[in-house]
Amino acid sequence: MASGAEILVTRVALPPLAQLEREWRELEARSEHSFFMSWFWIGSWLARLPADVPRWLLRAESGGRPVGLGVVCASAVHRHGVFVSRGLYLHCAGRPELDELTVEYNGILAEDGMEHQVTQRCIEFLRNEQDWDELYLNGWHRLDLLPCLRAAPHLSLRIVRHPYRYVDLEELRRSGRPYAQCLSKNTRHNLHRSVREYGKLGELKFEIAATADEALSFLAGLKRLHQRSWQAKGRSGSFANRFFDGFHEEFVRCRFPDKVIQLARLRVGERAVGYLYNFIYRGRVYNYQSGLDFDFGSRLSPGLVCHVYAVEFNKESGNQIYDFMAGEMRYKNELATHSSEMLWLVLQQPRLKFHIEDLLRSWKARLRRGNAGGRVR
Repeated sequence: MASGAEILVTRVALPPLAQLEREWRELEARSEHSFFMSWFWIGSWLARLPADVPRWLLRAESGGRPVGLGVVCASAVHRHGVFVSRGLYLHCAGRPELDELTVEYNGILAEDGMEHQVTQRCIEFLRNEQDWDELYLNGWHRLDLLPCLRAAPHLSLRIVRHPYRYVDLEELRRSGRPYAQCLSKNTRHNLHRSVREYGKLGELKFEIAATADEALSFLAGLKRLHQRSWQAKGRSGSFANRFFDGFHEEFVRCRFPDKVIQLARLRVGERAVGYLYNFIYRGRVYNYQSGLDFDFGSRLSPGLVCHVYAVEFNKESGNQIYDFMAGEMRYKNELATHSSEMLWLVLQQPRLKFHIEDLLRSWKARLRRGNAGGRVR
């Protein structure tokens, strides 16, 4: 155990889900957090997580009540065919086939105003545990909590930064401008050309699934188009992953009545231009997945048109943010009005193998620079 500033941290066996749900939701009501830290997501993830994945509950308490909660899984990490590291993962399994779900906006669920203290105490507690070598904090978005991680004694911190981009719908509403006017001249040109060409085939209609059955039908259409487009590039596509596919089938079936899922379809006539799979939580719309029909013609941009319709719909619906989430894809840069950073973090214990790994990495980098400098130009 570790305590300080009246916060006590423990790591305990995961309680039955019904019991954990009560505790998690009670803390949710006192917390500012993302959809991926809500019980909607965490509970669904835990319900489908294979039994052979070791997992624990990290609990922080103050005054006898929970002020911080997190689910930590364990998995061995193999690198370079030589190094084996004992990894801990916050809200991830540590196995690629299970982490295709790609959690973002991750962190320790903490009571409002206590995020710094809770994060610091949890890291201090884990630092003194000897059954791990690396702690993975994937999709960490609270940049203000980074000093809590940097300050952990004897732990080294690795950071990979990825931008995330979004549209501020509240700002858009205040401006009174159509969303398309916020886009670059070239993007507007592509949008108007695509809308004009689709219009030659019939009326464009943007539809939101109204029932769970309709949502599942939209999801099936999205899967079909998603898989077709990725397989045409020689890639398997996300839904080829059985865990990913089964998770989302069950997630839409069970969680659609909770009004946290938005499945949208844009069609011309009876043919779908594309589908969008979004999550909605506390006024933020998270664009999670899409399926687009690229067979209308190479000059058309189905994703561009679908997102413009979705942004306008969510602006009129009163939501605050339309979030393209993390990633370097060109369309996110073209469509967003704002951006920030999300971090993929690894905290490492002081281990000789990491020192050796760093030396090898440095040696390889010097070798690459030397080879590049010796090329004839």
